[in-house]
Amino acid sequence: MAESPTRLLLTVFLVSVFLITWNPIIILIILFPLGLVWFYRGLWTYRFLQNIRNMPTSRIGGLARGFVEIKGKVVPAQGTLKSPLTGHECVYHMYKIERLLGNVNKWELVSSHYLYLNFYLEDGTGKVLVNLRDAKVEIPGDYEVRSDGLIGVPPSVSMFVMGSVDDNNSILRFTEYFIAPGDSLYILGSVGENPFDVPENERLTTEDLSKLKGSKMISNDAARCKLEPEKGDCINHLHKLMIQKGDNDLYYVSDKPEHIIDAELRKKALWGIYGGTVISIMSIALILIQLKLL
Repeated sequence: MAESPTRLLLTVFLVSVFLITWNPIIILIILFPLGLVWFYRGLWTYRFLQNIRNMPTSRIGGLARGFVEIKGKVVPAQGTLKSPLTGHECVYHMYKIERLLGNVNKWELVSSHYLYLNFYLEDGTGKVLVNLRDAKVEIPGDYEVRSDGLIGVPPSVSMFVMGSVDDNNSILRFTEYFIAPGDSLYILGSVGENPFDVPENERLTTEDLSKLKGSKMISNDAARCKLEPEKGDCINHLHKLMIQKGDNDLYYVSDKPEHIIDAELRKKALWGIYGGTVISIMSIALILIQLKLL
């Protein structure tokens, strides 16, 4: 992971050597904003890291509304999905198709898609519903396969290529990510009201049920869940709270241990802050050299 920033710094240096023969305005337009953007990303990552370090882990059994850090194991709440490439049971999956660009060893994203179901996170003290909408899900790839053009595409992924790739000569890479039942997760997000919950005073009685049998209302999900809250796709209605994206911009989900997350974010933050500073100073120095002020 450390090779990418090193390669980028080397590229910036070589580009700078080339640009030094050009108009200094070109250097200012290209390099200086690049340094500022990289610095800002590093600073944002550092602030995010501080949020993780300063946030104590909450016990799920004692959760209250607000911004929290929780850890636990995944328990299905609405059944499971089948991951598209390998058919694994999961509550979240994402796949992406990439194409190798020439000989530069750079992958271009061709297509991607993700899908999720609400699930519970359980830590031994309780369990809470989790909705991954707008979450930054950071998990490693669980499956990867490459093919030499469309002819070599494995049968399990061929249906995902149709309409996405029209170049039979490209080297393609297919990567699948998923969160499976029993996986351990780290979540930094907000505890809010469960929008699927049906207040007790609004639940239908046995008498209501007998009146509604055969009516169109029974086909309505909300009405049916009032009538049959114990059903698999209605189990969410039994709980008042849900982990979700709140007013805070941070909603982060990972299957890595917290110390690994800390180490990786620290590395990204340092590369961004120091790398961005070096690039910005370098661009200003090149301009001063060109203007013979240095």
